[in-house]
Amino acid sequence: MRKNCETHKKGLQIQSVPIAKIPGKLQHASFGIPGGKGLFSPIYRALKNPGKLVIITAALRSVLQDWRTLVQHLGKHPTPVQLLVTEYPIFLQYTDACKLGAGGVITPGLEDIQYWVWQYEWPLDIQRELVSATNRKGRLTINDLELAGLVLGWLVLEYVVADLTFKHVGMFCDNTSAVAWAYKGSTSISIAAARLLRLLSIRQRIRQASSLLPMNIAGKDNAAMADIPSRAFKNGEFFHAKEDIVSFFNSTFPLPQGLSWKEFKVPEKLASRVISCLRGEQLQMESLYKLPKLGKGIGKIGQGIASNATQIHSSQAIHHVNAPSSSPLLPPELGPALTVEEIKLRFKRSRMRSRPSPRPANWLENVVPSTKVREHTFFPSNV
Repeated sequence: MRKNCETHKKGLQIQSVPIAKIPGKLQHASFGIPGGKGLFSPIYRALKNPGKLVIITAALRSVLQDWRTLVQHLGKHPTPVQLLVTEYPIFLQYTDACKLGAGGVITPGLEDIQYWVWQYEWPLDIQRELVSATNRKGRLTINDLELAGLVLGWLVLEYVVADLTFKHVGMFCDNTSAVAWAYKGSTSISIAAARLLRLLSIRQRIRQASSLLPMNIAGKDNAAMADIPSRAFKNGEFFHAKEDIVSFFNSTFPLPQGLSWKEFKVPEKLASRVISCLRGEQLQMESLYKLPKLGKGIGKIGQGIASNATQIHSSQAIHHVNAPSSSPLLPPELGPALTVEEIKLRFKRSRMRSRPSPRPANWLENVVPSTKVREHTFFPSNV
């Protein structure tokens, strides 16, 4: 790669290199490198400026170092094919975010797990940075916060599900930009979103989880459950739910077969990863590879439509319940009611996006369209 050094006004040297072809090569490589698609945002942002030479900034240098780390790791750890194909989601999560905070629920997909609800209130400096009609100079948009809620939901999932190896996760969000960013893995618009996508992508790689399936959901459908924990931080419609979110969910969204909701209380040391991204900070790869250990008491659990919830000590392991059936997981009038058939229907298109074109497994079974001798062929015909 040709390099050209230019002298900065203050005497610093900045390396400039033509990297117009690098994104295409990395895009091709990223299909076989889980976590790679979350590392394109700084590259796309750099290429937005016209000209053949691109200044290697600190952000661009950092992302190229990240790529080197992934490629070197790939040399010793080949990618399992299970990480490259998309299947129907094993677990489902619904997330939402607003100016005050974020929240979500985790429910079974094709496998049953404990039903979880979580919520987190944004720090005041994050709330003040939200762009609004009265705050035009803010650094963050609602799209950034919605994506932050989705990423925080993923981190919560890592703690409540012991094993995510080769597991497919479906995540519903009513913000189209956040869903599009999460699916593509990159953005050239928002620095905060770029940081969040890097965090999300690397964490999926660390847990060896299969392709994430982000899906857009209509706001009226998401409002039933995901909106409640995210909007319970101010005096309003859902404010009373904040005092005991488990009892509220057990009474408002009763679960079948005596099951009950459980709360995951998001600790600050876990949320700090997401908050740092929203503040525009570049996290070191080491902090992405290792999440903080949490205490045993991580939430509350109720006893099916009980009015009072008790504090318990729980481990990260999940006790599986009965296999999913074709009956709705929740009453249709209370929340997203997805049967196994509905899950397959909703995620059919996402599953097909990563599938190769159908062809015979044995190349000898390929149907030859014609045996007629063609002229000007490089290899002589055997006919």
